Amino acid sequence: MSPTSELVYDGYAGGGSYAESGAGTTYLCLPTDPEWGAEVQSPAHYGYVHGAEYQTHGTMFDDLKDHDVPYAVCQTNSTKLMS
Repeated sequence: MSPTSELVYDGYAGGGSYAESGAGTTYLCLPTDPEWGAEVQSPAHYGYVHGAEYQTHGTMFDDLKDHDVPYAVCQTNSTKLMS
């Protein structure tokens, strides 16, 4: 049987800000069409999630600067799950 793959979900990479401490190191796959939950009535502490962007400095990839980082999770018949 030849390997085949199927898209499970896709979106954009996100996580903690480079300028804030306390965030995890693993990127999250943020959906392109999020479903917003209920509004917080009495905020005490927030955890922020920021979209990841490409940062380039004088390289041949400068056309990617500040563009969102795409993310995808696929499943194949030869592996369980990959991202």
